[in-house]
Amino acid sequence: PEDNATIDYTQNIDKGKASKQIAEFLRHLAPDVVKEKGLDESLLSQLEIADVSQFQLTLSTGWLTKAAVKRTSQIGQLSNVETYEIVEKK
Repeated sequence: PEDNATIDYTQNIDKGKASKQIAEFLRHLAPDVVKEKGLDESLLSQLEIADVSQFQLTLSTGWLTKAAVKRTSQIGQLSNVETYEIVEKK
């Protein structure tokens, strides 16, 4: 029998809740920047963040052999992609 398994996990933010929380956080963190840049909830409601994760493991030991995460964020015309990967050395 196969001794490996793969777990795929995808997560997207709730844009409605996130925009309110981020706007409030920014107002406390940097109120001058918020005013200067016009960072309000309407702009932040365009924010999209998605995480795609994959975990590979050996079932008999429970050890992870690979963990990979890709985060994509976009607001208006600005976008950013971050990737992280950890691989077991054999």
